[in-house]
Amino acid sequence: MSEGLVFEHTHPYIYVFRKERPLFVFKTPELILEFFKPYQRILEIFSAVEGYLALLYLLDREGDCPSVLESDRLREGYPMAIYRALRRVSLLEHSMNVARQMLKLIIEEERRPNSLIPKLLVLSFGHDLGKLPSLRAEKGKEGIDDHGELGARMIEKLFSFSGELPWWFSSTLEMIRRHHEQVKDLFDVDIQRADTLARQEEATGGMFGFRSRRFEEWFDPKEFCKFIMPHINEVQYRGKWEAFSHDFMVYFSPYSLYLSMGQRVRFKEKSHGYDSMEGSGKEGGPQKNRREFQGGRLSLL
Repeated sequence: MSEGLVFEHTHPYIYVFRKERPLFVFKTPELILEFFKPYQRILEIFSAVEGYLALLYLLDREGDCPSVLESDRLREGYPMAIYRALRRVSLLEHSMNVARQMLKLIIEEERRPNSLIPKLLVLSFGHDLGKLPSLRAEKGKEGIDDHGELGARMIEKLFSFSGELPWWFSSTLEMIRRHHEQVKDLFDVDIQRADTLARQEEATGGMFGFRSRRFEEWFDPKEFCKFIMPHINEVQYRGKWEAFSHDFMVYFSPYSLYLSMGQRVRFKEKSHGYDSMEGSGKEGGPQKNRREFQGGRLSLL
């Protein structure tokens, strides 16, 4: 519990005391002023205060490292310009951006009760914790090459120090472990959406002349039909079809949309595929949409 906690703001630091004994010294005031104090009562009720403060403190102390790794570039298919822009965003900055997006999704859209705020805060600040250099060093010792798993293990340690783990904690750790997997649970989808929205802002903010465009601003159904028409009922790699017709309908794979978007990007000035899917319900770059988009169909009538 946070009984007896005292916060002293001496610019630029915030000191956290309990019964005149110092607990933490934060060099990033936003972590306390924006992401702790407004939710302190809810965090108290759900037994998350000390573990959450320890998580924020770890990020405050070590989170000035890059927020993306080479493995992220390979998995997500980031172009080098975007990858370099994201490398300039620290892990701490990215975690705060994701938390802001999560709070916006959950609170402003009124799709979740406030009682889940402790869970979403831990999820937001913990989802990429395993990218900290101090934790990545552990993968050589334990053979773990998964930042989700590394982060989940550290968060469990941080919360264990404060006593009995909260009832909602185990499901949060599982979400951290699988936040890059294809999921169906709405809360899992929310963290992926928040992560992608944060990346969009970080990428466009780090590259002069680029901007985010909504799906309806760039997607032209006629242009896509023109692109897909030569490939209908054409056998592709390993006996697969990119598109096939049946009963006056054309069914196409998500990869077709990915390819058509890439073709459009190559021939349009100041247009890039990373965030052009915004607003479609599947925010993210071409690689992420190739994974998440469930395919579609076009009418031939």
